[in-house]
Amino acid sequence: MIRMGIERRRQRVLAVSIALLLACLPSWVRAQEVLLQIHPHPGDTLHMRLDQEMDLGGDVHGMSGGDPSATMTTTWCVLQRMVVERADSGGVDVLQVTDSMAVATSVAHGSPGRGTPGAMPPPGRSSPLDGTAILLHIAPDGAVTVLDSTDRVGRTLRQVVADLPVTFPRQPVRVGSSWVRTMQIPAGADYGAGQIRLEFRLDSVTPSLDSAFVSVRGPLGKEHIEAVVGGATVTTRGILTGTMVVDRRRGWLTDWHALISVQSVMHPPKGSDAEAGRMHMTLMQWLRAVDRP
Repeated sequence: MIRMGIERRRQRVLAVSIALLLACLPSWVRAQEVLLQIHPHPGDTLHMRLDQEMDLGGDVHGMSGGDPSATMTTTWCVLQRMVVERADSGGVDVLQVTDSMAVATSVAHGSPGRGTPGAMPPPGRSSPLDGTAILLHIAPDGAVTVLDSTDRVGRTLRQVVADLPVTFPRQPVRVGSSWVRTMQIPAGADYGAGQIRLEFRLDSVTPSLDSAFVSVRGPLGKEHIEAVVGGATVTTRGILTGTMVVDRRRGWLTDWHALISVQSVMHPPKGSDAEAGRMHMTLMQWLRAVDRP
């Protein structure tokens, strides 16, 4: 009986100890400072896939061939390899090879969910960027510089590089910490500001500290008002929300989800009886590391 009582007490003590350990673990993880950096190893090859969809619609006459109820959707799918050629404390030199790129555009007429999409051009149209390789330098905080000469790199590809959504603080941060950085607006956003200020936040890390989860949110600059022909004005405002996963062991951004929403209102000239027109643009991005094809 005495031994059974002692054994029960030992089991209770063990159970309480485990419960206390599990309860304290999140606090311990939150107290850790982690350094978010881009630092893949020389010789690494990272396979990336970018899926992007842009919806453009509204009730402004003259859009989408004159149909004010039409919504135009354009999708991109880009497969790339990132070959790490050199790495030091100042960053890494990466050869970015675009293996394939497909673009498709469709137009849906009528109310959402009741329209009949028509492809223009056919889905999967190949891009002249296929097989293009450029040399990049990526700093530990994610800043990207094109090392290739201008004549080798086209305008579109340079814009893709400028849109990379990677910006980290230079000092270690704790879970719950936030920081503000500027980011280039993705191609096709058609917004007034060239750069925007976004707030990033380290939401959580895995117990091993190998993966960090970061969220981002912010308005696309200040409300933008632009005069157009005929005395009308267009007021535009937008917002970006997103999440990313940083693989600290591989030293790379392995997942990025973003939603960009832009709303524009066209106000008629003063004295006009016309109603205000509205346009909207929604851009969804998903960039992720994938297994080797």
